[in-house]
This record gives sequence, C-alpha cells and structure tokens, in this order.
Amino acid sequence: MKGILHGVNIEGLRRRDFTTNTISALRTAYRTLYKDILLLDESKSQLRELASGGGGDAPVIIFLRFIEIAYRGIIR
Repeated sequence: MKGILHGVNIEGLRRRDFTTNTISALRTAYRTLYKDILLLDESKSQLRELASGGGGDAPVIIFLRFIEIAYRGIIR
C-alpha cells in the first residue's frame, strides 16, 4: 500500500504554538512541493524564494534544507 499525502498537520502545529504566519508559510511550502506541477528543481527554487522572503521562517528553511540534503530523494 502506498503512502498518501494529505497535507500539513495544522492542528499539531497549533498545539505546539506555531504562529499563524509560520503555519501559512509551511502550507505554501507544502503546496509548492507537492501540489504544484513543477519539476523538483523548480520547486526548490520557489522554496528558496519563500524562505528568503519575508524574514524567512525557520521551519520553512528547515523544510528546504531537508529536501536539499535528502540523498535518497523524496516521494512526490
């Protein structure tokens, strides 16, 4: 059985006191990587722009770094 992606665990993020702006940025990052029809390199480029713009939320930067150093790749 294949894994199915459903989205960001917003409720868990709220319980951990993530700000609304951070949750919104993570949702945008998720959509950019998994929902937009882009090549992986294009998605990474857009995530870099998202991470650098608007002060760069730390969780988005961590998300991007994880994708960049994943030597076995990611499932999309």
